[in-house]
Amino acid sequence: MKKFFFILAIFLIVINLNQAYATANQVFKEPIRVGLFYDKSALESYKLNSQSGFILGFKQDGDFNQIIEIDDNDIEIAGVLPGDYVPVKENLNSIQEAWEIVSQLSSKKKDGYLFYNGKWSVWIKGPEGSPGNIEKYVVVTAASLKVILPVSMERPVYFSPANEQKIISLNGRRYRGIIEILPSQDRKITAVNELEIEDYLYGVVPLEMPSNWPQEALKAQAVASRTYALYNLSKWEKLGFDICGSTQDQAYGGFDAENMVSNEAVDETKGQYILYNNKPIMALYHADSGGITEDSKDVFGFDLPYLKPVEDSFDRDSPHSIWNASFSLKDIGEKVGKIDASLGEIEGISVIEKTSSGRIKKIMIQGTSGNKILSGSEIRNVLQLKSTLFDIRGGGANLFVISGSDYEKKISIKDRAIISRRGLFNLSGQDAFLAGLTDIKNVSLVGDGYEFSGRGWGHGIGMSQWGARGMAEQGYNYKQILQHYYKNVEIK
Repeated sequence: MKKFFFILAIFLIVINLNQAYATANQVFKEPIRVGLFYDKSALESYKLNSQSGFILGFKQDGDFNQIIEIDDNDIEIAGVLPGDYVPVKENLNSIQEAWEIVSQLSSKKKDGYLFYNGKWSVWIKGPEGSPGNIEKYVVVTAASLKVILPVSMERPVYFSPANEQKIISLNGRRYRGIIEILPSQDRKITAVNELEIEDYLYGVVPLEMPSNWPQEALKAQAVASRTYALYNLSKWEKLGFDICGSTQDQAYGGFDAENMVSNEAVDETKGQYILYNNKPIMALYHADSGGITEDSKDVFGFDLPYLKPVEDSFDRDSPHSIWNASFSLKDIGEKVGKIDASLGEIEGISVIEKTSSGRIKKIMIQGTSGNKILSGSEIRNVLQLKSTLFDIRGGGANLFVISGSDYEKKISIKDRAIISRRGLFNLSGQDAFLAGLTDIKNVSLVGDGYEFSGRGWGHGIGMSQWGARGMAEQGYNYKQILQHYYKNVEIK
């Protein structure tokens, strides 16, 4: 979940607020479905491995319907379009009858494919440009057989390990549970991992928080991640799964990412959620608050009473507590030009508005052909800054002066003289401090670059992970940690 894709995350979270909340009595009665490869990351084929072979079937209306068991340890799944394969014999009485036809084709050096859609058929590769119906298919290739199955959002194809341990490998990474395949664009197919919520958390917690951190911090992370998952169950429904396995939601590494220590933190908090008014909260978290967390109202535009600014002195040992980044006007122009090339050459950058926690809310980019106002999150993404909690210094010896008639004029103050009560004073050296109505600005008299001096890492909303570590090291337990960052909540 951490640092990136925050604009998209805000959009999806806002959508999710309009959906029905879960109650405290709601638990994960059904497995959670995690999107692994989907949308732009979807592939045309995947390689699966299971040391016990595979059970292959359809899933429809929550029920699993087994079709065939494959003894091979390695199989490949590929998406195909109508017309890629065509039937040669349909509506056969049994799979044995279909096998006989496949054997006859093999003797003629032709590849025959088993096909199942309620009844068995035999298909072969179609000539280029063959007509087809509107269905999409997947072809499963193993050493012992080849099977074609229709696939749809309503009826995905599933692959389960044949043993009870249910460890399955997809493109070299192992996962608990089963793998489901759904249609995507063209020949691309979506890969989803379906598994129990606690098994999912085994693969989340060690990626979101180092396993060598204090156990109480890991337990706080486990409860926050579990709550986040429950709150966002329907977030990706249109793509066929509950939650994605990337930092757009929570980083998820499957079985290969698991650690005994973090697994223990998950087990010791099993079934526990963060609740406000007996409902799961939007349990956002981030790496480092920089000394104060953010108000949800300043980011989302609506008020969540449990996501309010919290003074945070517990993250002082974080390597992200203080950071600096420098950019020339040319650097800023190149980066901003990727989202808006109409501004011309960049002449300046200035803060327009800050949030109640001191983070950048609006910032103005000034160009020779126009100005553009960006949100704090936008400028953070454009410049790849650690947070929006920063101050800006520099910009050369230029100021923008607005007259009473709103006429804006750029002037240089380098080597200018100002009138003070002590007489005429020449501006020289490195810096000048200019006092305005509400603020004092440090203006550089040399160069055209900007220095961003910031604190923290991440969006700043909810629990600070480095703060959670600091609290745990000072003897706080996981419930105290969570109730420090999420106001007026219950853990149960």
